[in-house]
Amino acid sequence: MSGQSTKKVLFISHDAGRTGAPLLLLVLLRWLKDNSDLEFSILLRAGGPLVEDFRALAPTFIAGPGDALPLTENVQEQSSTVTAPRSTPQSLAERLLRKMRMRAALEPEPEPVDADEIANSFDPNSFSLIYSNTATNGRLLAHLSGFEIPVITHVHELEMGLFRFARASFPEVLDHTDYYIACAHAVKQNLVSHHGVPESRVVVIHGFSQYMTAAGASAPAEASDAGVAQELGLGSDYLLVGACGMADWRKGVDLFIQLANRVKLRGRLSGVHFVWMGQRGDELEWRQIQHDLFHTGLVESVHFIGEIEHPWEWFRALDVFVLTSREDPFPLVCLEAASASVPIVCFAQAGGEPEFVENDCGFVVPYLDIEEMARRVEELLLHDGLRQTLGDNAWRKVQQRYTVDVICRKILGVISARCS
Repeated sequence: MSGQSTKKVLFISHDAGRTGAPLLLLVLLRWLKDNSDLEFSILLRAGGPLVEDFRALAPTFIAGPGDALPLTENVQEQSSTVTAPRSTPQSLAERLLRKMRMRAALEPEPEPVDADEIANSFDPNSFSLIYSNTATNGRLLAHLSGFEIPVITHVHELEMGLFRFARASFPEVLDHTDYYIACAHAVKQNLVSHHGVPESRVVVIHGFSQYMTAAGASAPAEASDAGVAQELGLGSDYLLVGACGMADWRKGVDLFIQLANRVKLRGRLSGVHFVWMGQRGDELEWRQIQHDLFHTGLVESVHFIGEIEHPWEWFRALDVFVLTSREDPFPLVCLEAASASVPIVCFAQAGGEPEFVENDCGFVVPYLDIEEMARRVEELLLHDGLRQTLGDNAWRKVQQRYTVDVICRKILGVISARCS
């Protein structure tokens, strides 16, 4: 590092969307800015609603389709503790935008890139480490490989996620990554078993709840379920089962509807409503959802409320959180539900969530066993004491093991060890 003692890291995010991995990175960077001497810049493959949040923390560049906004002088002033690359921000942004038209793996292949041009955009001494957040940035890592800078890839994907979002570029992640952070043991096992990554090069660090601190839940205390009941048009006597995520096949939105239908058909409960928080899928998927809701008679009791910027009020209103995902590495939304003392029901062999739930925060049911999931949800809704005990256990576990401070310190330790 040319005699400098300050460590400088280039953080890469696949986009600035309001989804698990970018949100985790944003919270991590806020924590690092407040609790470490790291200097960093941020490179986004694509934009999204969190772009300005990233820009408020550090020099931020977008290398993606469409017109990307380079770092402005105003942002530089706000980020006085962060050192940008030695080349001028405008020059760096111009070169990246011209040469790196990065797209998701399912979109057309990007244009050929002249690695020498990219190398000329950076002073290699500007950074001592590249931290790539998600396993979808392989093409970009290949473009940056001439710097000979150590690369950490934080993997938030399992096999179906890799196939869907990174099947063309993941080999380049494997070629150019020196060390991996896996968000769950299930993710590490997949890297080792299916992709030949040595176990010694992977450390497991779970995610965190952005709502939990060592002192307890940090969300607004005045939040209540009154607004939720009003928005859904519910009376005073109801039970609420929730799920959260992109409403698609991988997250099991169809299974969520089947679950609601099974609970209804079992006939032991009345006044149960099901609410799904998160983006809708494409038009065909949304029509399929509406089709199922109509033919099961669930239109009035299953609610899709879309993406919510601040979902804490909704988590607090839930009685049970269900994870119907067919594959989910380690969903942060479950930790956020647990932060509100909500017990969780999930599938076995569908990712890392059983690593949190274990046998004291809810129930893990056999993969795709909707009947068993319905039985467990019903059990929790019928027995207030059991629901309270498991919810309290979930809250306590998040407070002890999955706070922002606990997890970010672990990540900082990995970063410091690799760029020292």
